[in-house]
Amino acid sequence: MFAAVLVPVCFAAGSVLLDFSNVMTVKARTQNAADAAALAVAARLSVGDLINSSKAEKEAEAYFNGEISNELAQYSSFAATPVATVGKVTRDGQDVWEVNVKVEGSIGVTPLASIFDAATMDFVVNADTESALPVQHAFSMALVLDVSGSMDWYGQYSWSPSNGQPKKIEALKTAVSNLMSQIDTADPDAKYSRTGAITYNSGVVDYRLMSWGTKQVTKFAEKLTASGGTSSTQSFYLAYAAVNALIEDSTHINKNGLTPEKIMVFMTDGDNNNAVDDVYTLAYCTAAKAAGITIYTVAFMAPDKGQSLLSSCATDSEHYFEAETADDLIDAFERIGQHSEQILARLTK
Repeated sequence: MFAAVLVPVCFAAGSVLLDFSNVMTVKARTQNAADAAALAVAARLSVGDLINSSKAEKEAEAYFNGEISNELAQYSSFAATPVATVGKVTRDGQDVWEVNVKVEGSIGVTPLASIFDAATMDFVVNADTESALPVQHAFSMALVLDVSGSMDWYGQYSWSPSNGQPKKIEALKTAVSNLMSQIDTADPDAKYSRTGAITYNSGVVDYRLMSWGTKQVTKFAEKLTASGGTSSTQSFYLAYAAVNALIEDSTHINKNGLTPEKIMVFMTDGDNNNAVDDVYTLAYCTAAKAAGITIYTVAFMAPDKGQSLLSSCATDSEHYFEAETADDLIDAFERIGQHSEQILARLTK
């Protein structure tokens, strides 16, 4: 008699565990579908595809239903009702869309579990997100490039191509070209980006004034040659003065109505021949950062002294790169390019 009572209860308890496992799976997938619906609608609101709350709410609910029907077709007893709420608020002077998708769901229990007086197991999920209207940014970027004699080497000490690396000056040409291509992709009409470049060895070697887009700097980089010693002070100062000049602000405002972000990219493969150049270069780095200029630095097979200068000059550790190979140099410039693309991209926050 005891067994006759206990065995059905044990089966029922096992059924409850199975139902609990099912509802956890279903709830997780329902949450994923709600999140996807909220994000999709927020993205459309951010680019102006949806212009009113009621339309956005219907879109979110329809998106959820489409997602969940694919995810949970195998659960015939599953039911879910989405309710989307979309509103616009002003935060820090900017319009922000707030999107919420609330879903009340349930799934039928197994027959044995129903002895516990529950025909369904119910749950609720919420998905919240927000998006701002698109914000376009602009920038002016100046490159400060080392073309001292060691840049004609194949490595830190190698005159021979046996290590499989190109000459460092050739790697620099590729790195600059790739960076300019990334900017071109993000700003194909050259409306939001201005670039310039200056080279140095024992003194100022050559330069290209700030100009719209990247064509001038790309042509400039193609003709780089390496010779002489290393003295970064003058070139760094001239690049700093060029990118920080008031004319950069007014030039942007006249063309695109925006105040540009200011960026410098400072690269070396060695260290200054005279200690005084370290002192003055670092002083100009400090002044540039105080003026709000973002400084990326790339130490390319550089000795400890050169690494120390560039590490101190960079905006922070995330803006400092140590490149031990030509591939590392190219990768560092590509990462700088990715940051630049993000500045120019019409992103939501």
